[in-house]
Amino acid sequence: MSLEWGGILFDGPYPIKRWESLSNSGIYAIMKKPDAYNKPHTYHILYFGESENLFELKAYKSCPKYECWVKEASSKYNIYIGAHLMPNSTSEKRKNLLDALIKTFNPVCNVEKE
Repeated sequence: MSLEWGGILFDGPYPIKRWESLSNSGIYAIMKKPDAYNKPHTYHILYFGESENLFELKAYKSCPKYECWVKEASSKYNIYIGAHLMPNSTSEKRKNLLDALIKTFNPVCNVEKE
């Protein structure tokens, strides 16, 4: 299965606890189901991030935004992840795509608190 955010296909979504990624670089999307009962295939974006090695997201609880994800999803069991693999991409290329996605969707957990 895949989802599209901003014209970009993301593999998933998967419950974050079951995340199994290859050691590739790419962009990832953290999502929640706003109404799992009535709309089980509808997701709401909480956060976009980028990584040189998506496999490292196995340690997602150490992400500085993890608490925001849990708060916004209302439960650690309502957090989903999807990934857009970008093998051999540069940090600059991933950052440009990440910035465009954040600008388009303005995810609540990407917003910096002042």
